[in-house]
Amino acid sequence: MAEQISKQSLAPTRHLPRRIDDWIEAGTALRRLRRLFPLRRVTTVEAIGIAERQAYLLLAICGVDRIPVPAELIGELSAVRVVSYARAPIAGANLWDGAGWVIVLDERQCVQHRRSTLAHEFKHIIDAVDRDRYEDVDVAEPLADYFARCLLMPRPWVKAALADGVRDVRDLAAVFDVPVSMMEQRLGELGLEHDVRTRRFNVRRRPRCRHRVCPR
Repeated sequence: MAEQISKQSLAPTRHLPRRIDDWIEAGTALRRLRRLFPLRRVTTVEAIGIAERQAYLLLAICGVDRIPVPAELIGELSAVRVVSYARAPIAGANLWDGAGWVIVLDERQCVQHRRSTLAHEFKHIIDAVDRDRYEDVDVAEPLADYFARCLLMPRPWVKAALADGVRDVRDLAAVFDVPVSMMEQRLGELGLEHDVRTRRFNVRRRPRCRHRVCPR
């Protein structure tokens, strides 16, 4: 991916890229993502690098070249179906129904948290072929969160947005269509937290998201 992104490419879009090729329809995309793993257990450091490469490969496979990344592209893959329920007991889950993978989302989440949850659950699906692939068995959940951040906020695109003058953390979150807390975490792990302004608000109204701290 190019390190520089024009202002036009940073413009928000809700349109999925029209690149549903034969190999996507055949389920090859998921296999290609899984092949980035070596045939052995990996360390946490290796797993982090693999998760980021998987996120970028998925963007390349689907032809995504602008933000916000349309998380619904996951539902365009033939092996994955996404369903939402009004009162799901948890924010998200994934399961194999005998014909394909199903990702279940709770509709009480705001759109931004649903996007994050969708990407998180998809990482679990990528990893489902081998439950013993990590040396540290406790890394699976934080690694799924990291994959979601890499997918929705690719490293080069975050840097490009900052270079284009988007310096407020809430504005950055709006540009990438992610929760503010998620953007703050991404900036921290990229070492860019000092390049932005932060604003704190005391939100008194009833939140629309099942995440109580979410102001959206």
